[in-house]
Amino acid sequence: MFDSLDNVRYMVEGSYKKLKSYYYYDKTLLYIKMKIVEFETDGKFKDNLEMLAKNVFEDNRQYFDELENQIKICVMPKTFKSINNDIRLIRGNIDKNKKICKVNFTIDIPVELLILDLMWTLFIKKIYTEQYGEFTYSHAGQFKKGLFNAEKDLISGIDFKSNRCFEPYFQCYTRWRNKALDAAMETGKEENTAMISLDLKSFYYNIDFDFREFAKLFDNDERYTSIEFLTSVISDIYTKYTELVVKYKKGIKKSIGKTVFPIGLISPLILRDIALEGVDNSIETGLSPKYYGRYVDDMLIVVGTGQIEHISVEEIIENILVKKQILNAKNTNGEYNFFAEPSVKLQGEKVNCFYFEKGKENILLDVYCKKIKKNSSEANLLPDIDVLRDSFNSRAYTMNSSDDSMKIRNLEFMESDNYNATLFINGLKGILKNASYDKKYIEKYLTDIINFYSGSQAIEFSNTWRTIFELLFLCKDKDRASTFYFNVKKEIGNLSFDYVEEDEIYSKKKQPILNKLKCSLLLKLDISIGLAVALDYYRGNIKKHKILGQKIRQANMLSHNMVSFPLINYSMDDSINEIPLINMNLNKILSDVTIRKKLFKLDEEKIRWSPRFIHLNELYFCVFYFTIGSGNKFVREDNNSIFKSYIRMNNLSEKIPNPIIYDVENFSAELNIARKDIVISDNCDKRNTKVGLVNTKINEDEVFDILLYPEKGITVEKKQSLYKLLNTAKEEKVKYLVFPEFYMPALWLSDIGGFTKQYGITVVTGLQYIACNDRVFNIVCVIASTCGKTYFKNMIPLFREKNYYAPEERMELAALGYVSKNPSKATYYMVNNGKEKFSTILCFEFTDIASRLIMKGEVDFLCVPQLNRDTNYFSSIVESAARDLHTLVVQANTSKYGDSRVTGPYKTDFKDILKIKGGENDILIVGELEVKALQKFKNSYYSDFEKQVKKCLACKKVRTVSHLSQKCIKCLDKKGKIKGLPPNWK
Repeated sequence: MFDSLDNVRYMVEGSYKKLKSYYYYDKTLLYIKMKIVEFETDGKFKDNLEMLAKNVFEDNRQYFDELENQIKICVMPKTFKSINNDIRLIRGNIDKNKKICKVNFTIDIPVELLILDLMWTLFIKKIYTEQYGEFTYSHAGQFKKGLFNAEKDLISGIDFKSNRCFEPYFQCYTRWRNKALDAAMETGKEENTAMISLDLKSFYYNIDFDFREFAKLFDNDERYTSIEFLTSVISDIYTKYTELVVKYKKGIKKSIGKTVFPIGLISPLILRDIALEGVDNSIETGLSPKYYGRYVDDMLIVVGTGQIEHISVEEIIENILVKKQILNAKNTNGEYNFFAEPSVKLQGEKVNCFYFEKGKENILLDVYCKKIKKNSSEANLLPDIDVLRDSFNSRAYTMNSSDDSMKIRNLEFMESDNYNATLFINGLKGILKNASYDKKYIEKYLTDIINFYSGSQAIEFSNTWRTIFELLFLCKDKDRASTFYFNVKKEIGNLSFDYVEEDEIYSKKKQPILNKLKCSLLLKLDISIGLAVALDYYRGNIKKHKILGQKIRQANMLSHNMVSFPLINYSMDDSINEIPLINMNLNKILSDVTIRKKLFKLDEEKIRWSPRFIHLNELYFCVFYFTIGSGNKFVREDNNSIFKSYIRMNNLSEKIPNPIIYDVENFSAELNIARKDIVISDNCDKRNTKVGLVNTKINEDEVFDILLYPEKGITVEKKQSLYKLLNTAKEEKVKYLVFPEFYMPALWLSDIGGFTKQYGITVVTGLQYIACNDRVFNIVCVIASTCGKTYFKNMIPLFREKNYYAPEERMELAALGYVSKNPSKATYYMVNNGKEKFSTILCFEFTDIASRLIMKGEVDFLCVPQLNRDTNYFSSIVESAARDLHTLVVQANTSKYGDSRVTGPYKTDFKDILKIKGGENDILIVGELEVKALQKFKNSYYSDFEKQVKKCLACKKVRTVSHLSQKCIKCLDKKGKIKGLPPNWK
């Protein structure tokens, strides 16, 4: 395998990309993230990769010995405890004087060895699973599908091209947890059931791992022999870490040749599953559980229990786990260890048992399942719209009482809820991003947040530092960020080990470990603010933080979801390295063609080393900003070219189909109108064709005011209203969501992209005016949800300029100094998702009979965003179009003028499926588009009609009519609400 330096170079570079991606998403080991940043930005990046590849190729032991000598440990707090032991003393505020009682030792290691560790992990994963199969019971550290293929060779059998390696942890965790809950609910219907939750005690520190025994697993595999040199390096890393940790941490008794698992390396993700496979198998064979799954060192077991006379945790452990030889009997220290692997111990105080009696309602599971569903990441793709209606403290603190009466004597304690506090902060960031607001409006929230993360909580919840700094920089609150930084720094300086548990650290080593811990925390604090400074250098007060921020931005390890414009941080223009990436001014960027074209042209090197996946919709938005106003024109996107770039940038298989299956333009020279037929893939299961029509107030004066002062169109209040509408659309399970003309700020389109992609909702909206110098564009956008045959969800934004500006509109714009031009060739999109065909026609365009003509026989429904006061005229057009085109018309107008409606080619009593006007609040009104019924009617109309004519001609009763009043009307008086097709129908 290592006969070719090119092969080794290829694997080293591929492993680095995967390593970078892994730590990009990691929120805890920021010092490793920063090591990767330094490695990539020190000016010797490619030389260092080449050096690593060369020394792997040459099996250069000396090179790796020098790297191993640089291995150190990093110390971080693990657990805090209150020193208030009087449980009767109920404090009026949270105890922020907690003390450290446990610490964690993580590995501090050169990046070159991290790369080697990940590469070796990929080799071992492939070899082991091909010989012994997948780890059935492990749900953590799941490798992405497609990472390994059927090729036996370790080079061609592993995808080293992409940066993808692991499944998102929350998806793996959710599957593990939900499967256990489902099994408990089902089993509880048939028999008494126990769901047992086990937690291994200090697993990484207690494991006795022997690389010599490990090697025996691969005796007959030449591939393992070919990587023996790499294995020896990895073994030495484990040994070095173990030697460092045993100097300080009590309770680690290691014999020669055996090691613990280094926290911070990736290889333990595969080795821990191998080490615990005996335990996993013993549980499965010994218990035959209804469900067993493990997430790292947390185990969930669901078993039928039969009748247990005296139900208790101890009884369940003894009857189920000890008697079946899963656990050994409790030892003199009160500990359990596993029969199959004695070095693996159980954390007795963290054993939980949930008991469900046969046939009885599992209220606990019902309530819990609803709560986790509400709090799931999937359910929170949009910012929490209620954050500005609640106080931060109401979310960040939980008050407990012995009952719900809230009597003072029943109050027990109040505790901090960092999870919900973090959700609040992220929700606030989402609401404030690309939005204008009065700073006084959020002052109270910022004050409460800083107060919450003070005292010992400032250290206990250190993983939130980065999020807090990002929020403060987003709010342009440089002073508060500086105050928070120095307050945390002061708390770090005050830390002590006075309350560290006796069995945690050797007493003589406490002071050096405390010093290491303080240094580690100070470094984490600097990196946390550096990650925020990377978004906006001008918010950093200290020079070293700006330097950190510059390096982080250069390596693209910053929070991409905070950047104002998709992919702008991948720009090839050097000026991007100096300007803020948050709170960016769209009109200022678009007004200078030279700057815009530079900013939205992507740097191939940055793309090559991207730590994350580049989404298709991001490329569409990037192309849109790059091309709008080019040569004073609106340039339409090239769908095929964009998809090819998407495949190339993400190193995807060329066999992946383009979600846009067909994209052809048909031009009518006679009408001077082009019809662009776009067929997209949408195989998601959709049993309905619900449309959500947005009823909102938009004023003409407001539209032009926003053109002059864009910040007025992106207010927090408007954003909250938008997200409320989107959440309603999700709850109502609509498939199409239609907004009026001029509703949506272009800046917000990318923010709602993930939501529309996840829930399969296609959005049709008019955009607020976009100005490029004195040229202005009125654009309608379709955000089309797509889903391929492999259920690969995507979202395609399709933009087009208004074909015919209204005369009054052009005059109003001219009076403000803006030029608007009708395109030389009118173009309309016809979107076909395989189930329905639809198009958009924007306000004044609807008055053009030729524009309506090209729709004839081509669409199942027509979306008409508009800002129109002439409702009588347009009402006539809607009713005419519904009949002439024999289609459903979805008209979205401002609530000020009304006549927002869904009208179909039906009889008078049925023609308006919904219709609305007025109201001060924004609402979503939902209707059903009976597309299938209309399609079926049109397909069979002529044949059914001719059959009826022939039937009447053959009817004997017709021949006996002696007077006109006696004519047969039974067959002609057919029931049904759909009107017949107009003449000359295709």
